[in-house]
Amino acid sequence: MPHRVARRATAIVGVPMALWWLQPWKLLIRTTADESLPQGAQTTCCGEFTGHIHRTSGVVRLLTLGDGAQILRLENLHATLGPRLRVWLSDTPVDHASFPWRKFAHSTHIDLGRLRANRGNADYVVPTGADTDALRSVVLWCERFSVSFGAAQLRPLIQ
Repeated sequence: MPHRVARRATAIVGVPMALWWLQPWKLLIRTTADESLPQGAQTTCCGEFTGHIHRTSGVVRLLTLGDGAQILRLENLHATLGPRLRVWLSDTPVDHASFPWRKFAHSTHIDLGRLRANRGNADYVVPTGADTDALRSVVLWCERFSVSFGAAQLRPLIQ
């Protein structure tokens, strides 16, 4: 009898806690952004996403506006939504090493905010004074599990 009560109590408390922590329903959610390209923006760097822990595709462009401000633009993004996903500019290069999704955890990075949509086109403002020459990759970082969902290596545009 005491074991039955303990199992029920564990199920009553444990299952909701596990669901809250894992948020598995986010794997099924599709959110879309369709922000237009800022007027007069010049592309300085670009790259393509590669999936890490989840399939991720799309293009990343680092844009410079007429006033010198910089914007990171995610275009044609197609990614899995997850708990507490952030957009990072990182100094760690993207490669196909073993377990690449963990290597960004200790990188120097700038957090550009939460991922607003897992489909479409979205712009993220890069803080004024950020050394984007040293930060050459973009990472979709899951704070909850400390893993990269996907990343893109930024390469200078040859003009």
